[in-house]
Amino acid sequence: MCSMEQVSIKHLDLIRYIVLINSWERLRLQGIKFYTVDLTKVGGRGEFKCPRCETEISPDDKTEKVYTILELVMKGDRLEKILLQCNRCKSQIYLTGFHALHKIR
Repeated sequence: MCSMEQVSIKHLDLIRYIVLINSWERLRLQGIKFYTVDLTKVGGRGEFKCPRCETEISPDDKTEKVYTILELVMKGDRLEKILLQCNRCKSQIYLTGFHALHKIR
């Protein structure tokens, strides 16, 4: 049996990847769909419709009645993407396109 010191970083990354895939598979079996919305391709002020149920999702809605923010993904000190869940159909949506914000600043 190996001690934790003997397990390489590569093996730990593989274990994390397998756990992540198993988590996604469980969610898929529960009927949860995953989507990606690129905010650079959305008009207006960042509002968009859920790709599955077409519920209007707006960054101005702070109540969490329509959607819930599940995770912020950072790359260094920059926001790379946001994972949110539509509270109506439970779809999980990755918001991307934040690199455009970094270019503006």
